[in-house]
Amino acid sequence: MWRLGGATDRVGGNRRKWNGDAGYDAYHAFCRSRFARSEVPSGQPPSVGYERFQVIAPEVAASFRRRVDSDYECVFTRKKAPHKQVYQINDPGFDRELLEQALTPAVDERVVRYFRSEYLVYWYTVSRAIPTTKQLCNAFRWHCDNGPEYHLKLLLYLNDYEEHGGKTGFLDMLTTQRIAKTGYVFDSVRTRVSDLAPYAKRVGAAYEPWSPELKAGEGVLFSPARTLHRGFIPRHGPRVVVTLCLLPSPIPWREAFDRGGIPSLTEGKWHAHAAELQERLVGSGAAPRDA
Repeated sequence: MWRLGGATDRVGGNRRKWNGDAGYDAYHAFCRSRFARSEVPSGQPPSVGYERFQVIAPEVAASFRRRVDSDYECVFTRKKAPHKQVYQINDPGFDRELLEQALTPAVDERVVRYFRSEYLVYWYTVSRAIPTTKQLCNAFRWHCDNGPEYHLKLLLYLNDYEEHGGKTGFLDMLTTQRIAKTGYVFDSVRTRVSDLAPYAKRVGAAYEPWSPELKAGEGVLFSPARTLHRGFIPRHGPRVVVTLCLLPSPIPWREAFDRGGIPSLTEGKWHAHAAELQERLVGSGAAPRDA
C-alpha cells in the first residue's frame, strides 16, 4: 500500500517531465519577461492552493444555465464516465461572452498574482454531472492533475448545491505534499481512492477536506497540479459547472483568444512542448522584453 521509496521520484519525475523536458518552466519565465502591465498585484496567492469567491451574479449564472440547456447538445464523452456529460458548444460568440463574464477583475487579479504574468484560457468546458450509483475511478476520487505545475483551474457553478447535492473537495498544498510521501500523488489512475484518511495518518497529516456547498455564480480557483482534489457525485439532480483551464501567456487572454492561440476550447491534451504554444502566440522570433 505504501510506496515510500518511489514517492519522491514519482512527483519529481512528473515535475521534470512537464516543467523541464516539455519546456513549461522556460515558457513561464518567457511569459513573465513579457509582462507589461503598469501595476502588478501585490501580496502572495493563498498558500492553501484554493480560494472561493463570488464570480458572477446568481441570475447571470441561471441565464447561462438556461442557454446551454436550450441551445446546445449535452453528450456523454467517455464510456467509463456514466456520470459526466459535456455540452457541445461550437460558438465563438458564446465562448467569448462566457469568458468575459467568468474572468472578472477579481479573478484576473488573483491569476496574475499567482503567475506574475498574463494568462490565457487553454481550454474550457461546460459539463453536467448526474447522480449515479456506479463506482467511479477518475475525477471523483482524490487526485492531482497531470500537466505543468503552474496552471490554474476555475470552477464556476451554474446552479445551487441545494439543487443537486454535488460538491468538489480539496486538500491544501501542505497536506498534499505530505501525502505525496506515500507515493499516492501521480500514481496510476487505478489506485485512486475516495478516502485519504489512512494515507494522511501514515505521514502525520491532518485530514480535513474542504468541500464548500456552492451557490449559483460562486466558484473556486485552485492549483490542480499542486492540490489534491475530487468531485462528489450529485445526489438528487444535475450539477452544471463551467471549468476554465488557465495557463501563463506572453499576451493577454483576449488577444490570445482573438489570435486563435487557444488550441481547443474543449478539454484536451497539453502541447508536447511549450515552445509550440509560445510560437503560436508570438511567433518564433519573439524575445523577452528585458532581453
